[in-house]
Amino acid sequence: LRPRVRPRRPPRRGDRRRDGHRDRRAPHGVLRPQSVEAVVERDGVELRCIVRAGEPTVVLLHGLAGHAGEWSEVIDELDPSVGAIAVDLRAHGRSQPVRPVPLDAASHVTDVVAVLEALSPGPVVLCGQSMGGIVATLTAAAYPDLVDRLVLVESGMEAIDTAELERLAGWLRSWPAVFADTDAAAGFFSMSDLSIAPWTGGLRPTGAGLARRFDPEALVRTITELGARDRWEEWASLRVPATLLVAEQGMIGDDEVERMGRLRPDVDVVVIGSSGHDVHLDRPAVVARHLVAPAS
Repeated sequence: LRPRVRPRRPPRRGDRRRDGHRDRRAPHGVLRPQSVEAVVERDGVELRCIVRAGEPTVVLLHGLAGHAGEWSEVIDELDPSVGAIAVDLRAHGRSQPVRPVPLDAASHVTDVVAVLEALSPGPVVLCGQSMGGIVATLTAAAYPDLVDRLVLVESGMEAIDTAELERLAGWLRSWPAVFADTDAAAGFFSMSDLSIAPWTGGLRPTGAGLARRFDPEALVRTITELGARDRWEEWASLRVPATLLVAEQGMIGDDEVERMGRLRPDVDVVVIGSSGHDVHLDRPAVVARHLVAPAS
């Protein structure tokens, strides 16, 4: 879900399609000139969104400890006619609650529905990476009339086991409250050069350095609520077309992908080469291409 990319076995071909297309890269930025910030208020949270008008509309949900701005390069790669809404999920990014709020799955789904009803002209392509994919799947299963197509980026349906939840909790709690500078943050994240700007872009500049925006305990609760149980029932019940983008060096195992395919034989599975778990940061143009048209 976030901290590190672990190598995975070479993918079996089967019904997966490999996309090794090289992409070009635009300069990173949180808010592009063609985008605006919108706020949707719900349940004591101001949900902050980056919005670009257009149709069809793609709605983008980040992963654990992420933020809406990390989708900026994917949005840049979309055709200018395509709309986009990137959401800071509750307790993430700039969507910090002013009081204690629920962090369960139902609250996240209701947040997304509120954003769709407030900002989208009609049914959307709903995309989620990692933890955001769980929220996207649950939303599409419960509100199929609001979703034209579901795109999952390195997101599976298996429950996260206790040991992994404890590891994630330790990682979240290990974040310094303030990083001295970008180099200090990059060293902590141990990210590739391509991922440093999106990750540091989620930090808040202060006189003392770059501060994390989130409360670690809120994110521990969030991933426990969202990830402690499997989502196979919701996945099997989906009534919208779905695409699964899997990283060549990602964190979704072959067995999990194969089970997703058995339960939903119509799902299109694409393995994206030269990428890790944060596929949207490593290969933004490839991800953008699969958002606007199903792979075939």
